[in-house]
Amino acid sequence: QVQQLLGDRADQDVFMYSITIDPETDSPEVLAAYREQFKIGPGWTFLTGSEEDIELLQRKLGLLIEDLEDPNDHNVSLIVGNEATGRWMKRSPYDNPHILAGLLMDSLHNWKVPRPAGRSYATAEKLPAFTRGEYLFRTRCNACHTIGQGDGVGPDLIGIVEKRDPDWLARWLMEPDAMIAEEDPIALQILAEYGDVRMPNLRLTDIETTSLIEHLRDESMRVSQARTAEPEPHAHHVAQPGDVGQGGGHGEHAHH
Repeated sequence: QVQQLLGDRADQDVFMYSITIDPETDSPEVLAAYREQFKIGPGWTFLTGSEEDIELLQRKLGLLIEDLEDPNDHNVSLIVGNEATGRWMKRSPYDNPHILAGLLMDSLHNWKVPRPAGRSYATAEKLPAFTRGEYLFRTRCNACHTIGQGDGVGPDLIGIVEKRDPDWLARWLMEPDAMIAEEDPIALQILAEYGDVRMPNLRLTDIETTSLIEHLRDESMRVSQARTAEPEPHAHHVAQPGDVGQGGGHGEHAHH
């Protein structure tokens, strides 16, 4: 999403790099397949190397966690910065993509890039107030899913609350990795239909899961109601000879 928001500046003056912390598994071929699977565009490079070099890089960037208890906990970290000005900061990859793109395109450039004319805090748009569930969806789910806009990397989630058993859906949101390991038939079907892209375990709490399900239900209802309220396209009839209003001395036209 951030890359899409960057527009023409992606691969021009803004560049993105993802560096594996599991070089034994993530060969260049695996990374290339991953890029293809997630439809990664130009300007975003996936890198691997020796374990020693990657650990050194993590130390230099302040990202290394000593004695990580769970080897499957990737502890995804994100650093954004401006190489020319030397301004760097650590951010969460779950940040709002608009905020991250804004950092890269505007505020990180500081005074070296003039602010576009007419831009000021006085005219800044007010940030929307999200519910907990909507914020979770926008920051955790929106990269792969939509609600009513069609399939993406993963399935469109409109109506998913009514479609799935409540207990199954809640558990799927909380521990999809466990359900895949158990070979849950629905989980395996989803994997087969969407290119074996595995939904990550987002470590959601019970409260977060409930909030996310509420948002999925409410937004599905809103989208469905908006579709129902859309006016039907008018039928246009082309008048043919002999129709009312076409000669015959009626003196007026019929409009269809």
